[in-house]
Amino acid sequence: YQLAKPATQQRIDALMQLIEAQADAQGEKLGLMGAKIVVPSALYAQTLQYLHPSYTPTSSSGVPTYTADQVHKFPFLAGAKKYYVFADPMFAPAIEWAQPDNTDPLTLEVEDSFKNDTRTYKTRLWFGAAAIDYRGVAMNFGE
Repeated sequence: YQLAKPATQQRIDALMQLIEAQADAQGEKLGLMGAKIVVPSALYAQTLQYLHPSYTPTSSSGVPTYTADQVHKFPFLAGAKKYYVFADPMFAPAIEWAQPDNTDPLTLEVEDSFKNDTRTYKTRLWFGAAAIDYRGVAMNFGE
């Protein structure tokens, strides 16, 4: 078992360089830049402290390179160590999210039980997601 390692300035810079190095089929650089940092919930506070040393009381100074609105916590990432840098989705969309036609945005189902006088609620959100271009995302295994 290894402890999760937060996204430090050097690790994020390395991921940003990977995104900037992406090229098209002819070898021309795409001109992409990393815009969003996505970390698991367990690493969110540590990542903000590494990227914004001026926010910690023990730091004497520090100008953050990345703003706090660039760091997003996502509780559903597989594992507690991996984190990602995404390019601006307006220039390089990596994931497409869509809702099927003729479906309600959110479905609520209610089930009553006569045996134990309980009511159960279930909500469903119908959607589809697909990876559409790998060049706009870089992943670090957190090691």
